[in-house]
Amino acid sequence: GNIELSGKNTTGMYLDNNAIGENYGTIKTVPNPTNSGIIGVVALNGAVIKNYGTIEIKDGTNLNGVYLAKGQYDKASTGTVVGGIKEKKQSDTSKKVSGIEIKAPGDGTATIKRNGKVVTPTYIDTTVASAKAPKVRVGNTELDLRASSLGSLPSI
Repeated sequence: GNIELSGKNTTGMYLDNNAIGENYGTIKTVPNPTNSGIIGVVALNGAVIKNYGTIEIKDGTNLNGVYLAKGQYDKASTGTVVGGIKEKKQSDTSKKVSGIEIKAPGDGTATIKRNGKVVTPTYIDTTVASAKAPKVRVGNTELDLRASSLGSLPSI
């Protein structure tokens, strides 16, 4: 079948939550003075588009043939895409303060730099899950809370 798109911000196919969409027909824009923001196929959150037909999104502004946000375009697809495949990327979350830069891209890794050099964070041992922990280790330093009388202070 054919899907003809016209007007502002219209979408041909919308796939979400691990859905699989297959296009064997034609998804295209049709002449219209307001062809702005049109997307042929949207694939989000694990959804996959398999294209064996034609996705032709053109003649307007801010157009995308396929838009991916944690979704994918099946590499085995034999169809054509006019209008490009745009993939949403993670926004830059890095922060810089007084010569210290922290980059945490959201994939479970982080990089910390001090004056342009990568530094390794100090490991803090928190395996003793007790309000009256006898010892606390910070890096190479071990604090004996009982010997310092800090262990007898009331907890808050």
